[in-house]
Amino acid sequence: MNPTQEIKQLLQELKQNHITRIRDTAPGYDYYKLVEREVEIKARLDQLGYQEDPELVKHGPWSQKDITFLRDFYQEMTNEQLATQLKRNIKQVEYRASLLGLKKEKLETVKTEKV
Repeated sequence: MNPTQEIKQLLQELKQNHITRIRDTAPGYDYYKLVEREVEIKARLDQLGYQEDPELVKHGPWSQKDITFLRDFYQEMTNEQLATQLKRNIKQVEYRASLLGLKKEKLETVKTEKV
């Protein structure tokens, strides 16, 4: 497996572990084993030279200010614009919006007639 594929696989596992920890519903759930595995994954990602751009990705919990901003502007801004404004990646914005039950309304397309 080449390093790019391994990074992709590790990031997917990290994401799944994080979701499992949040939901706390997996059969045989062991919080400490998941956290231990996350530490191992992050160490391996460091060995492979993987780094997230700190200017684009904000780590840590969502503040109430961030959540309020997301709720207030979710319909008016694209996910990319929201991610930039909140200094998070698009997947983080999409995931938080889904947890909050936010959905984008479909934009109506206007048909124009040719004269």
